[in-house]
Amino acid sequence: MWEHCTLNLNSSNPIHKTTMLIFKGELKGWEYDCYIHYFTTNGEVKYENLADLGEALDYNPFNRGFAKLTSDGWELVSIQHANLVIGIWGGSNYKTSTEREWNSLSNRNKVAYFKRKVE
Repeated sequence: MWEHCTLNLNSSNPIHKTTMLIFKGELKGWEYDCYIHYFTTNGEVKYENLADLGEALDYNPFNRGFAKLTSDGWELVSIQHANLVIGIWGGSNYKTSTEREWNSLSNRNKVAYFKRKVE
């Protein structure tokens, strides 16, 4: 018998330092919406929050969650990344030299599926 869990990264964005209402441009850190859902053998779903939007972090909670799960005996089944989407409209600073990004996988939205044998 197996138990399963998902490691979810729903959003991540850079947070810049500001003074009053003036944008300074210096990176303060990144904000993340990251959590784990554990699906137990009795059908219960447990939730573990790893990070919330609005809090600037200097580490990636998805990476920490991945390390935690694998060190706790969880085996990776699958990982899925969203496709990277770049919106271009009037006045954009988009340069054709960055075109390689168009068919890339996003590191801002992804989910990893894990399983662990239940004794």
